[in-house]
Order: sequence, then C-alpha cells, then structure tokens
Amino acid sequence: MRNWAKIDKFYIVFFILLIGLSILMVFTFKGTFDAILTSAEVEQSKDTTDLKVDRNELDEGYKFVFERESLPLKIR
Repeated sequence: MRNWAKIDKFYIVFFILLIGLSILMVFTFKGTFDAILTSAEVEQSKDTTDLKVDRNELDEGYKFVFERESLPLKIR
C-alpha cells in the first residue's frame, strides 16, 4: 500500500506539465482544423469571367515539359 501522506514533487510537476501540454494540443488542433476549413471555402464573388488562356503558350509549356529529350546518365 502506498503512503499518501507525502506526494512526491515529480508527480505534481508531471501532472501540471500534462495539463499544459494537453491545453496546447487542443489549441493547436483547433487552429489547424480552422485553417483547413477556411482554405476549403471558395469565394464565388471574386470569380472573374474575363480569364483568357493563350493557347500557343499553353501548348509551348506542355511541349517543354512532356516532349523534351531526356539525357541518359552515364556512370563509369
């Protein structure tokens, strides 16, 4: 059976630290999930209908990325 007359200081500091870390964790998760929800909202009022895509530049970029020649690596 334990002697409850004297509580070790370690347990007091340990429980205070656990409570502090749990409060910090709650605020961290709350901030993270609020940021995710905010980033998922789409504002349709800022939708611009005058967006134009230059077809030639788009094709040029596609060719640069997907149709370029790869250089083989020669290891001796």
